[in-house]
Amino acid sequence: VLYFDQSGVYRKASLEHLADAYAGIGAFKLALRNYNFAYYQAEDETERQNINFKIIQSHLLNDDPGSAQEELFQLEEELLPSYKQTFLLYSGITAFARNDFGKSADFFHQYLIKSPPEVHQALDGLFRKNEKVSRLNPNTAVTLSTIFPGLGQFYLGNI
Repeated sequence: VLYFDQSGVYRKASLEHLADAYAGIGAFKLALRNYNFAYYQAEDETERQNINFKIIQSHLLNDDPGSAQEELFQLEEELLPSYKQTFLLYSGITAFARNDFGKSADFFHQYLIKSPPEVHQALDGLFRKNEKVSRLNPNTAVTLSTIFPGLGQFYLGNI
């Protein structure tokens, strides 16, 4: 379709579907290339922002949160109101992937703004658990287990 569509009627849709297929099999660099082509073929801002979020998702799945963050910064200036929630969700995920847990929690709280207080308390509890886990050193656990078997598990909280 890409090569024989002289009028370009199906070009954007074909590029986006091809990128979706590449993303589905884990070929994120090829997916990103085709998403970028589709982005420039898009006719309106809604289509472009939809593709932009697919680009951000591909960066995250490709373990490249820095590039996802750059895309979010560019997108923030021209964000349509209908994509605000999606922006907050992806911003929270990207901040978490970059180990910026404070910002991540802020974005998730904004995303869940209409949720009851129990949801926000549960989210804070998860971030407190994450803080404890991120301070643990696996090398310390190995050393403790070498000295006294089971002590490393105790250190990691696996009693």
